[in-house]
Amino acid sequence: MLEHGRTAARVYAHGELPDAANVRDIRHEISVRADRGPAVLAAEITRRLLPDYGKDLAAAQRFLRDKEQTARARARKVRQLTGALTGDVRTPAHMRSDRWTTIQWYTPGVAVREHRIEVLGDGSRAELTLAALPFPLVKQICELLARHERAAAERGPSPGPRGGRAA
Repeated sequence: MLEHGRTAARVYAHGELPDAANVRDIRHEISVRADRGPAVLAAEITRRLLPDYGKDLAAAQRFLRDKEQTARARARKVRQLTGALTGDVRTPAHMRSDRWTTIQWYTPGVAVREHRIEVLGDGSRAELTLAALPFPLVKQICELLARHERAAAERGPSPGPRGGRAA
């Protein structure tokens, strides 16, 4: 962006970064005396503004691409989970962020009915909260988890937070 100063004696050149790229407090700005002409202004922008601005802009664009890729991967997992659930399934807009998506579903006829899954990051991890389940179902879930943990231990160490195996 180019703009004149208050007295029109200077021309200011600004390089703006995308707001969504989490690049607060990074400013790219130079000023040049207006009477030096457009060729000098262009040369000064090329020499003084563009090198650092170009690097920071490329980093911001990479950040936004990675963020979008993570959100798409998480959205695929959310669709898979919501398709597998029964009852009143919702993904409330106020319970979403750049880092997670919340799925809620309700079981009719149960005193405490809300169950919740927080799908984290790219969807390779999630937190599950179940409420007011009958004891036999809780026992079956615990047995399933124990079988999964034994099988995972037999396979060896699990991958880091980016990998993961589906249960």
